Amino acid sequence: MKLSRSPFLVDDTAFCVCDVDMERKSKQFLKAIDADYFRYIAEIHSENLNDEKDRIRASMVLRTTYYQALETFFSLVGALLQAHKCEYAFIMKANTFNLKKLIGKINESPEKIQHIYLSDDVITWWRISEIVYDGIVTDNKLTFVEGYARSWKKFSFDFLDDNHRNEFNSLKHGFRVSSGGFKMLFGPEVKPSIECKPKDMKLIGESDFGSTFFVANNLQESESIRNDPYFCTKMHSLNWSAENTANALNLLYMSIKNIKAHLLYRNGEPAENLDFIGFKDENDFNAPWESNVGLVSSNMDFPVYEKDIVRLTQKELKKQIIANKTKARKPR
Repeated sequence: MKLSRSPFLVDDTAFCVCDVDMERKSKQFLKAIDADYFRYIAEIHSENLNDEKDRIRASMVLRTTYYQALETFFSLVGALLQAHKCEYAFIMKANTFNLKKLIGKINESPEKIQHIYLSDDVITWWRISEIVYDGIVTDNKLTFVEGYARSWKKFSFDFLDDNHRNEFNSLKHGFRVSSGGFKMLFGPEVKPSIECKPKDMKLIGESDFGSTFFVANNLQESESIRNDPYFCTKMHSLNWSAENTANALNLLYMSIKNIKAHLLYRNGEPAENLDFIGFKDENDFNAPWESNVGLVSSNMDFPVYEKDIVRLTQKELKKQIIANKTKARKPR
């Protein structure tokens, strides 16, 4: 077997994978990606959204899987642009931070993207979609290209949003969320300290589906210190439509299946073995954004300022922890 080396990029960082039988590994990796898993989750748990007992649980499964699908899809986009016939190596080395930087550049600074596969000076979602569907022969090819390009850009906003990233982390790490959405009404005080009557308030956001979770933040007016042991927490709440999430998951399933097919073709898989899928009606691409829940995000908490605390060193903190532990063990 032949030893091969293949250089590639992850955003601005260069890597080189050195492997035996790289072509086989690349195809094996791509074929193992089960896009239909996301379709399956969408189908099964969409039905459970009508179950009074488990509808909230079903929505949380859909939401968690939606974030997994986003990460899968945008990892493949990165591999498409920055690795050639070693996509598996890119995905193994692409961490969330660098992948977000790369996807952010497609939205904000496409001319700054370093890519190794294309001759284009500027990479856009339209161009990426055009590449993926390059080999398709169909009457509605333009609908494919336009619809997917528009949808992928919208999905990228969720992928890059810190609130969504924090929600995903809270879901997958210890399931540290409260399930369900929130309702918010707004109305001016009748007089100072006299609240507006509920009937006179205006609804600005409501959903049965959503989540509430805590996020660790730096202290106000503190120096930016990496891994600062002193921090405060803020409670965040998100509202979203479970139906929108299910539709988004279905669209991502098709997107992953199609970009996978293109990458396999690029790796030498015969065209007759590949299958591209997509909506026939351009309006179907709008399904993940049809329902509107109004206000989608809320966070309320008291700020904690650096000036209000006394910092201890690591040694002093550990000493205090041991002292507290000793106190807790003393018999009453």
